[in-house]
Amino acid sequence: NKENRYLQLNQLNMVKNLRKVYSIYRKHTKPHQRWALGTISSYSLATCILNVIAPMFAASLFALMARKDSNIFDTFWLLVLSVIVAQIFFRLGDYCLSVFENKSIFSLHQKSLETVITQPHYFFANNHSGALIARMNRFIKSFEGMFDSIAYTFLFSAVQVIGICIVLLFKSPILGGLVLGWAIMYMMTSMKMAKIRVPVDSKEAQLSSDLTAVTADIIGNAITVLIFGQRKKEIAHFQEQNRLYAKAQKRSWVFSNLQNGVQAVLTGSLELGSLGIAILLWSKGKMSAADVALVYLYMKIISDTMWEVGRTFVRFTKYNTDAYEMVEIFEKTPEVDVSNLSEDQHIADGSVVIKDLTFSYSIGKNVFSNLQLNIEHGQHVGVVGSTGAGKSTLIAMLMKLRDPNNGIIEIGGADIANMAHDALRRQIAIVPQDVSLLHRTIFENIAYGKDNATSEEVIQVAKKAKIHDEIMAFSKGYETVVGERGIKLSGGQRQRIAIARALLIDAKIIILDEATSSLDAITETHIQDILQNHLEGRTVIIIAHRLATIRHCDRIIVLNDGKITQDGAHDALMQEDGIYSELVRHQFAN
Repeated sequence: NKENRYLQLNQLNMVKNLRKVYSIYRKHTKPHQRWALGTISSYSLATCILNVIAPMFAASLFALMARKDSNIFDTFWLLVLSVIVAQIFFRLGDYCLSVFENKSIFSLHQKSLETVITQPHYFFANNHSGALIARMNRFIKSFEGMFDSIAYTFLFSAVQVIGICIVLLFKSPILGGLVLGWAIMYMMTSMKMAKIRVPVDSKEAQLSSDLTAVTADIIGNAITVLIFGQRKKEIAHFQEQNRLYAKAQKRSWVFSNLQNGVQAVLTGSLELGSLGIAILLWSKGKMSAADVALVYLYMKIISDTMWEVGRTFVRFTKYNTDAYEMVEIFEKTPEVDVSNLSEDQHIADGSVVIKDLTFSYSIGKNVFSNLQLNIEHGQHVGVVGSTGAGKSTLIAMLMKLRDPNNGIIEIGGADIANMAHDALRRQIAIVPQDVSLLHRTIFENIAYGKDNATSEEVIQVAKKAKIHDEIMAFSKGYETVVGERGIKLSGGQRQRIAIARALLIDAKIIILDEATSSLDAITETHIQDILQNHLEGRTVIIIAHRLATIRHCDRIIVLNDGKITQDGAHDALMQEDGIYSELVRHQFAN
């Protein structure tokens, strides 16, 4: 019952979804519509000439041959001319179509990435990258498939059926009316079956995305799979997902075969029925032999065309289903509407003021309740606390990765709620605990946060981050490609590249989230000394579980249950009987 309700709902939404898909495609291909008009006009003329007018010349040719008429070659050359003109218009239509689709696909590719990349932080946390890429690819392929279906099948069919019916209505109103009525019935039947098919295609598309996500997850974590000896487990996991997709795909194919059977009956009845009526009219002297031949040619054209229409309806509904997965993302609210926010905003200094901050991930317990915090420009502040205390959430709020339920966050005296996301983030350097590098060169990764960074600047910060010598040990040096997410580098190398990247940015605030956790003790000590010297005059916020990394900070803030329970320098906090001194004693005892 639940599945039946799901299928009914999908059927009801088919037209609505198609309108949304069309609206998105039209909006982003509008600048290129003159090429679409050229395609439609050229193909319409070509189809009318080749499949409506040329058969009339061919039928006349047969009649003249039967009578051995001397004017037969005049008609033959008219037939040749009509075919040549039709082919000229076809080639013109092909050119317009290729230009239109090329320009449109470029625009849609661009808009798809812009739409996905402007989604908020939690969107990426809840969606697998592999599934998102699959959606984007199907969205583009669906556009090409849908427009090809319109241009090559639906347009051809409409021109042919209308033109043939007009000719037949003059030859025999009964026969013309019969063909017109059959064409309408055939289209309605095809549309009905396509509508029934929508949920089948929806399920297949969903499972296809899931299969892509599982594949990307396994391949993307291949090293983890290998070191834990879980190849068989992951193969079995993939096999189960593959089995579900194969089952949905088989159901789709079975439905296609059923649809083909219905269409075969309808097209066969048209061919035989129309030819029978034409012969009957000829036997009564109401139709010439040439007209009977013309009817036969027309019925073959219509049968072949409408057969392809039925098959195209199947593909068209699938394209619509695939495209709508991406349309759902287009309909989501982006992270920010930058139309009323300047991208050139600059924070005056690195001061941070948090007033009455309240935040929760869902209805229930708050992560923060009326949090108050004041950090002066240039202060080095350590943030500690047990797992779940709110350390990472605090950083996410400062970076506008999460928006507070209530309260104000000011940086440099400006409310960040009124700042464009990218404008704020470009002025804050962060070294995350889980460093993710782009699949590009080491130079590009270090220079990522600063446009037009020079080689001297990149090398200078690499030396400060104690990674320069190791970079030069690679055969290609700074031009070494690091692999997906930096897989070719060790954890310590990735972290030091991230530190160099942060040092290169002229940021008033630098956030270090366990920035030295993957370094050995000697390198960590050296990096800490460099950071302290290089970051003098900048506000530094350090999240650390290894408390030795923050003991020299101006202030250390202790978070517990979303509240600041202690705030002071290391020596002062060690004199208190609180969480911080307990954490220090426990850590150093271990």
